[in-house]
Amino acid sequence: MEQSNKIMGIIGGIVGTVLGLIVWCLIGMAGYISWIGGLALAAGAFFGYKLLGKSMDKIGIVICAVFVLIAVFVGTRMNYAMQLHKDFEDDRDVAAAFEVLGLDTDVSTFEIFLDFGEYVDTYDDLLAKVGTDVRYSDEFKKDLAFGYVVTIIASAAIIANFVKKK
Repeated sequence: MEQSNKIMGIIGGIVGTVLGLIVWCLIGMAGYISWIGGLALAAGAFFGYKLLGKSMDKIGIVICAVFVLIAVFVGTRMNYAMQLHKDFEDDRDVAAAFEVLGLDTDVSTFEIFLDFGEYVDTYDDLLAKVGTDVRYSDEFKKDLAFGYVVTIIASAAIIANFVKKK
C-alpha cells in the first residue's frame, strides 16, 4: 500500500464522515436506521480520506474505522435526541411528564444530546410508571447495535475493495 498524506487524509476523512453523518441523521429523521446510512458513513470516511490523502494505507484504514465507529454512536444518539425534541414539541403530555420529574423540555436538540443519559433514564422511568415493558434505553441500544453491524459490514466491503486494488 502506498503511503498517504496523513494530515490531508484525516481532513478528508472528517469531512466525509460529517457528510455521511448528515445522511445518517436524515434517514433517522424519517424514522429509520438503514444500511444506506451505514454505507454513507463508511464511504464518506474512507473515500474522503483517500481523496484528500491521495492514497489509502493501513494507518488510514484504522483512522477511518475510528471515525466511523464514533460517528455511528454520535449519529444514533443525535437521532434519538431529535426524536425526543420532536416529542416535546408535539405532545404536551410527554413534555409535562418530563417537567414533573424535573427535566426542562424547553431545550434544543443539542442540549438533549448533551444530557442524553438523563433524558433517557427519565423516559425509562416514565414508561415503567405507565406499566409498559418497552424501555427507551433498550431501543437505543438495539438501534446502536444495528447501526454498528451495518456500518461494519459496509466498512469491511470498502476496505476489501481498497486492499484488492493494491
